[in-house]
Amino acid sequence: MSHRIPLALALVVGTLASGQPAAGSRPAAPVARMDILVEKAPRPQLFARGTWYIEALKGRPYAIRVTNPYPVRVAVALSVDGLNTIDARHTTAAAARKWVIEPYGTVTISGWQTSLSDARRFEFTTEANSYGARLGRVEDLGVISAVFFRERLRQPIPVIAWDSRPSAGASP
Repeated sequence: MSHRIPLALALVVGTLASGQPAAGSRPAAPVARMDILVEKAPRPQLFARGTWYIEALKGRPYAIRVTNPYPVRVAVALSVDGLNTIDARHTTAAAARKWVIEPYGTVTISGWQTSLSDARRFEFTTEANSYGARLGRVEDLGVISAVFFRERLRQPIPVIAWDSRPSAGASP
């Protein structure tokens, strides 16, 4: 394991888990967005070898802004260094605890949640000083990923009006 800061963090925005047909068989859907913010400004993203990257600025705190472009709520499994940002566990996206974002909403997450009101801030650091290293999870250092799950709207159940009163002319 190297003890230097990576020059870039890999950003992975996962596909929307909705059980829908492949993208080629229907019009293009809006794209969910994830930005890395330093001092409230988004870092430039560079695309190479099928992955988006940003330059890590050693010692600087950052936040992750996630945007929902859909007319329904989404649940987002967000991980930093392979650790879920809600409970710091290493799980699959489907099994992970998720952030819920309202239709067309945006949420900014500044760190791993330690309680309902507090978070342990995200900071660009060396591998040796990373939260993942402290927890013994180093296989995904430098990777930030978000997998979006679209809310499944429930089909309305038809309501059948039923009148228990006897109809006119009916015998009791």
